[in-house]
Amino acid sequence: MTSKGVTRTFAGFQDAATEAWLSRIWSGQHTSLDNRAGQQLGTQVADFVARHL
Repeated sequence: MTSKGVTRTFAGFQDAATEAWLSRIWSGQHTSLDNRAGQQLGTQVADFVARHL
């Protein structure tokens, strides 16, 4: 991924998602509790979609 002239490389989608997750804590936008709740909800949505395709 490249943004503003900086290229970041990740071994997989989960690595990129984890960095994004942590960046929201470091920037003060969210707390760890917020991020965990969002991760849980995202997993539930993905499971639901996968079962209903």
